Amino acid sequence: MKTKYRHYLYKRWKNMLDNTTNPNCHNYQHQGALGVRVDREFWDFWRFVDHVETHLGRPVKPRNYLIRLDKNKHWEPGNLSWATPQESGWHRRDNMLIKYRGKKKPLAEWCSDLDLPYMRTFNRIWDYGWTVKDAFTIRENLQ
Repeated sequence: MKTKYRHYLYKRWKNMLDNTTNPNCHNYQHQGALGVRVDREFWDFWRFVDHVETHLGRPVKPRNYLIRLDKNKHWEPGNLSWATPQESGWHRRDNMLIKYRGKKKPLAEWCSDLDLPYMRTFNRIWDYGWTVKDAFTIRENLQ
């Protein structure tokens, strides 16, 4: 019989449970305290493994995170995805979302997509009061 403790998904599964059920866990405040729960199907480790490997496959890179696609939903079938550390950071609940071209994304993601320097773009919007369109399209003085 396989041991779950050495499985590549074990720490991710354990963290998911701790984050939603253990008030002593440092991430509980961001999940369990906000009402985020783990679907009953995922409480069984091997059922969780079967679901992830069937629907998501293995992560492209070992450091990829398992995330909830919709932060307003639970850890449940259909709401999971692999994400790079950068994508995971963009997916935080406390990110400021910027609406541009009909889409909402974190500023860091827009900057990456548009090849803009993050701090300069941030300063243009929040410190200097530029519109999002101007901050994203005016290229002068970009270094």
